[in-house]
Amino acid sequence: MSEMKSMQCLGRWKNKVYRFNTNKLGDTPYQIYQDGIDEWSEIKSIPQNPNYEQSLVDNTTCLSLYRRPVSDINKILIIGFPHSGTTVLRAKMGDCENSIELTNETDYVDAVMATNIPHQSIIAKTTNTVGNRAIKEFFKPDGLAPENISLYHDYHIVAIIKNPYEIFGSISRRFGAQYINNFDSQDKEIKMRVNQAGFSREHSAIHSLSTFERFAQFWLKYRDGSEPRYHCIKYEELFDNNFSCLKNLFSKIRLEYKENIFKEKQGHYALQDIPISQAKTIEKFYIENNARPPDSDNSVHRTWQINQKFQPMTKPESYKDISSELLERLKNSEIVKELGYLPPE
Repeated sequence: MSEMKSMQCLGRWKNKVYRFNTNKLGDTPYQIYQDGIDEWSEIKSIPQNPNYEQSLVDNTTCLSLYRRPVSDINKILIIGFPHSGTTVLRAKMGDCENSIELTNETDYVDAVMATNIPHQSIIAKTTNTVGNRAIKEFFKPDGLAPENISLYHDYHIVAIIKNPYEIFGSISRRFGAQYINNFDSQDKEIKMRVNQAGFSREHSAIHSLSTFERFAQFWLKYRDGSEPRYHCIKYEELFDNNFSCLKNLFSKIRLEYKENIFKEKQGHYALQDIPISQAKTIEKFYIENNARPPDSDNSVHRTWQINQKFQPMTKPESYKDISSELLERLKNSEIVKELGYLPPE
């Protein structure tokens, strides 16, 4: 069997797992994972879209300089703070009739691939709100307008936020409550101790309260729907009123769906580091044992979580797992108050 040698991305398309060759001009080669024999199929190709000649690319295929109307956008980026529901939202979007869910953690969709498959919406997601270009531009005094950001002008960006008392309770169970409050400390000695505990500077920044507040400012700015490319939702809204929030979102970004996707699982879901075959084994084990994996086993817990019934995964008592120092900061945060999240009783 032939192997694809260059850069690849994994995607779920109509409940089959594909790997696509990306970062190249021309056709888009792909293989399909054959679950029964645990092998990849022979290489096939999606022909180059002749319209791509209009889509000038500057050095890399991650961006397209071709201007397309909002109604023709087929690249979608979900962005949110860690532990806020980005993975389950991506999986539900991937259940739609005209979507390809990229299971790699990435903040871009290959422009050539998107042009070659124009009738499918390709969904990426990231929890790195620190390095994202769209958010960086928002905070610049002379930052570019969304339609002028070269990397994202032809994207729908879906920003999701969740109750921070639940987020930081979950992160505290995952990494240890004693460290989380210090993730954004500027004290050199404290930063050194956090690093010695195994948390890199990037990891600490991505998971810190100050980063959550920064992302929340971006979210609040575009919550009113004034920018047609940006869509800001709360995790808690996903399940309300017969999923009306999701249905309205899908309509805006042209995702086609059958009503049963909100009530029935559409196959098995995978993560970047957990293939579908392993996801099935994890799900079966915890069903047979009537149990759930610990939060500390992150990949297994997330795999188990996205394969559950589509319903709120909330834990109101999460705040009890947060350190007293961080809990006090959350209670006093003006941004958290503006989001409408009240301190626990």
